Amino acid sequence: MSWRGLILFIAVLSLFALGYALTGVEASPLAEGIFRVGPPLGAALWVEADARRLRRVPCYEFGAFVFVGWLVAVPTYCFWSRGRAGWRLAVALIGLILAPSLVALVFTAFFSAAGP
Repeated sequence: MSWRGLILFIAVLSLFALGYALTGVEASPLAEGIFRVGPPLGAALWVEADARRLRRVPCYEFGAFVFVGWLVAVPTYCFWSRGRAGWRLAVALIGLILAPSLVALVFTAFFSAAGP
């Protein structure tokens, strides 16, 4: 997955989360699962593609490892592959993973407040 593809995927998920937040409709179990699994899966696919591009794949099932332990694996990979400059990439990837949830949380907080 390319960087542009990852951003587009996260943007689509964020728009759907925003739609649920603005309408006040409760998300179906399928949608909740997609919101929970989609961002880490997209980041894992990007990390695995980046590792293959750099020819620095540390283990056979690296994508699955990143998907399961993304909170630790993403920053570790970023620092391992890019040195000290990897912190920017780590912050960007963690931000992308959290973006749909944060969008839904912020807009739910602002638009669900009852009027006077």
